Amino acid sequence: MAESSSCAGPADCESSSLYADLLLALVGHEGDIFERDPKHGVTRISGTVHWVPESDRLHLERLCRLGDACSELQGFVDSSWQHSSLYRAALAQGISELLDVYESSVLELEEQLSRQPGTPVLALCHRLEEFQALLPAVARLVRHVSTRDLRGASLLHAVHAATRCGDPDLESCALRLLWHCQGVVLRQLHAWCVHGQGPGESDEFFVRRVEDPVNGGDQPCAADWAAGFEVPSAEADLPPSVSTLAASSALFIGRAVRVLAGAGDSVETGAGSASHSSASMPPSSHALPELQPLSRGLLGLCAAPSFRAAQLDRLLESARAGLATRVWHLLRSAELGARFASMRDYFLLERGDFYQQFLVEASKEHGKRMAAPLLALPPRPATASADVGLLFQQAAVHSSADGDPAFGAFTLSWHPPGGGCPRTTPGLHVPAQGPWDGLALSASLDWPLQLLFPADTLAGYGALWQLAFRLRRADADLGAAWAALQRMGRGARRSGNRRAAALGALGAARSAAAHVLTALRTYLHADVVAAGGAELAAALARTREFGAAEAAHRAFVRDLVSRAFLDARPLASLVQALMEAAARICALIQDIEGERRDAEATLGALRSPERELRLKMTLLLQLLQSGTLQTQSRAPALRHLVLRLTYNGFLAAA
Repeated sequence: MAESSSCAGPADCESSSLYADLLLALVGHEGDIFERDPKHGVTRISGTVHWVPESDRLHLERLCRLGDACSELQGFVDSSWQHSSLYRAALAQGISELLDVYESSVLELEEQLSRQPGTPVLALCHRLEEFQALLPAVARLVRHVSTRDLRGASLLHAVHAATRCGDPDLESCALRLLWHCQGVVLRQLHAWCVHGQGPGESDEFFVRRVEDPVNGGDQPCAADWAAGFEVPSAEADLPPSVSTLAASSALFIGRAVRVLAGAGDSVETGAGSASHSSASMPPSSHALPELQPLSRGLLGLCAAPSFRAAQLDRLLESARAGLATRVWHLLRSAELGARFASMRDYFLLERGDFYQQFLVEASKEHGKRMAAPLLALPPRPATASADVGLLFQQAAVHSSADGDPAFGAFTLSWHPPGGGCPRTTPGLHVPAQGPWDGLALSASLDWPLQLLFPADTLAGYGALWQLAFRLRRADADLGAAWAALQRMGRGARRSGNRRAAALGALGAARSAAAHVLTALRTYLHADVVAAGGAELAAALARTREFGAAEAAHRAFVRDLVSRAFLDARPLASLVQALMEAAARICALIQDIEGERRDAEATLGALRSPERELRLKMTLLLQLLQSGTLQTQSRAPALRHLVLRLTYNGFLAAA
């Protein structure tokens, strides 16, 4: 009786059974009529069902594709809740919303079929028409995400590409999916910029922890600033709504919040430690007035149905400018000008009397403890740092460095080759001089001065110090050789013509070497360091915020390195060969003074270094005049160096 009331005849029963199974198939479940084809991975009408007309069969199997897509999307949603990707979870939430809308449409269709059992198949297709292109397209998107395990910005770019497909329904759906994913970006930005909370192990935030951070100072906040975090430089590695400008601003804001809060409350933020857990910031980070508009703005963008990248740019840039001014005032209160002066004094050798006294101390024989001058002996790994450190302190006592409050921040030490030498910048080439090339000057900077002197900047200072010190040491050795020649010259007439000739040849060779190396040292001091220091002082006087000051300081160090040709390996090789030839000439002068070599042997031994010296001098001039080293930043300085080398036609005559 029940069957007769629901089915007027066999045809009606078949139709009712067909539609009941169809409703199951539309949400991804098999029935008696519709079954899964494992070979092709799609749902079809069972091969045992022959009573469905061929025209209806095509439309019904097309509707079954919706069930296949629904099943695939539901599987993606279920698997994403256990996935570590926050962006994938957000995408799954958006897809879950889409499935809710689709399932509501299927329920409405079920109600219609219960009221109108004889509804044609084409009418069913029309009711679900909006999903027939949408669901398979979204299924292809999640399949792309799953098979390639897309995360972070890559996932966002895949969803963003779907918003430009040309299909209005799919574009509208993709925009909603992108909104969910961008909500994660905005919440991460809020945590980073307002609270200073860094990314954890599984986060895909575009602000990333540096895997092997270089220590930026004794204080954790300095390490945070110098090397704790970075942002990608390529736009493909950033979310679609985040420009490179916004990423740079966000990086600055988060670092500033961590640094200001950490410095104000002495709270270790943890970016410089081995742990990668998110560091919660102290309540004082909320007290920064620059953060209030940013916090409200980011939360407002989270709630908005959509936003443009320009809106985010303006929000972040406004907060960045305010924090940059605050950090700059912090630096100005720490006597920044005096610190720059001390860096030039000791790293760039502008305190000349101190280094002159150091070389004097290093040329002395220190009784039984040291039978020869320190730098004339090979370094002893166990005591070399202590030996040079002692001479460094003694030189300060007998020079203008005595009583200088900044002197205590600088330490001279020796590092064996490959044995813990301070960080060097890749691509910089300092001419080698000998066993003492491991000498390195380091500085201990107080907070907050470390912000302007990160490890890579200090590495540039270190390379400049090594070049300037080696040139000064070579110049001092040539000066000592000149004094020895003067002493020997008084008795040269009584010693015979051969000795006088040898001394004359040695003097000429020494003068040629001294001219070139003194010209290089004077160029470095006057045309590079002094000129660059004046440019930096003018730039700092104009600036009102930290970003401009940091850029000016980095440009200062970069220009010094460029004008000193530390990035030019051919020139470094020539200068190294010139210093080696000069050292051999000085050694010959010492030998003839100590009567370890006679005049005839000296003249014979002089030919090789003299020939090498004049050859490298010629090659040096040719290289400087060839235009190979010509760049916009060092063109004026390059002309000054050529002028010094060719002064009075000396180098041309040589």
